[in-house]
Amino acid sequence: EITSCKKKLKEKHNAQFEKYVLFVGRIQERKRLDILIRIFQRKDFENFGLLIVGPGFNHEYEKLIGESKNILYLGSIYDDIHINEIFKLSDLFCIPGTNGLGVNQAMYWGLPCLALDVKHSPEIIYVEQNKTGFIVKDEDELATYLKLMLTDEQLLKKFSENAKKNIIEKASVEGMFHGFLKAIEYVNGKV
Repeated sequence: EITSCKKKLKEKHNAQFEKYVLFVGRIQERKRLDILIRIFQRKDFENFGLLIVGPGFNHEYEKLIGESKNILYLGSIYDDIHINEIFKLSDLFCIPGTNGLGVNQAMYWGLPCLALDVKHSPEIIYVEQNKTGFIVKDEDELATYLKLMLTDEQLLKKFSENAKKNIIEKASVEGMFHGFLKAIEYVNGKV
């Protein structure tokens, strides 16, 4: 069972920063983790943490992170309780490049999502601009919006509530069922 207290989760996982951005996914070039690492190496991000989870972290990424004290690779986590604790102790979700189902899981835990405007999988539809997150044009704009969300407590709270509400309403099993039913009706010429 996942504890309800974010503070206790941070203590359990030795999370020392007040705010964390989470990257969860296969670490592939198309995900653009390199951009997120560069942002967190900037001086104005040194008081925020970046957590990276997923397979494919290689020597090149180790070199890129270097001595950064605020960037932590946690490995591949397949245990449901463990990964959901990591989502819950985080504040924002960011995969700069191509996103997938991580968006759904992040929003379930109330994490606003940020990404670059690239070709994404269908799940990106849940990221509503200026409501549940931001889809931005480049690295500098991504850094600006990450910093805004990490420093504006009221904005973060509002986006967090919107993210959780949005995913529950729009990605429910019932909603998926009705979507499949509408697609079948369309194919059969009943719409």
